[in-house]
Amino acid sequence: MVTRPGKNPVPLIDTEEETGGPLALAGKDFIALKIGKPGGYKNKVVALVSVADGRVVQRLESTRGIGMSAMAASPDGKTIYYSSEGTVWAVSVDGGGPRKIGLGDNLAAHPNGKEIVTIRDDGASLNLCRIPVNGGADQRIPFNTDLRLNGSLSPAAIRSDGRIAITVLRPDSWWDELGILDPATGKVERLNVPYSGDAIAPAWTADGRMIGSGLLIEGSLRRFRMETK
Repeated sequence: MVTRPGKNPVPLIDTEEETGGPLALAGKDFIALKIGKPGGYKNKVVALVSVADGRVVQRLESTRGIGMSAMAASPDGKTIYYSSEGTVWAVSVDGGGPRKIGLGDNLAAHPNGKEIVTIRDDGASLNLCRIPVNGGADQRIPFNTDLRLNGSLSPAAIRSDGRIAITVLRPDSWWDELGILDPATGKVERLNVPYSGDAIAPAWTADGRMIGSGLLIEGSLRRFRMETK
């Protein structure tokens, strides 16, 4: 179930249908998500939901029954991008079927409206690639650091200046940590967080702030003594 954030979350949509991800902000006023009867992705379709009142305003029937691993949307909300079985597709909210635009898994839409960024697994490592949405050659984004790229990428991971919010792994740590990638140089700035645990799905807000989820992990050692009679 998709809910509005808050101390006491409430459903975003008042419906008996199942709702869930992947999902993405489509323009300023709508959220794109999966909705449909219970029973798996074959019963689901991509729908646009009003942020203001939770109404389902449109269903993209050409997406019904398609399994999706990630979703993003163009800045104007007119195009939905999604990945399915390692292929990236684009579908217009005005109608028509999906069109293939490249290869990749998780993806983010650039605020310039001209490209998306996706993660690809070449078998030895994960790589970020830039894909023009209207055709053209893909371009691998440099990654000049000893850190390893994590496989997650938020739909809003790209800031207006092109910098990408990512999660990275250090060789001496198992935590997923926050990083900011400069796609022009491939340099990564690793960010510190005030807790021990994973950082998840970093994204940029409209005013340039980074947000994300954190998974705090704590542990303790206990001593037990066995009594014998």
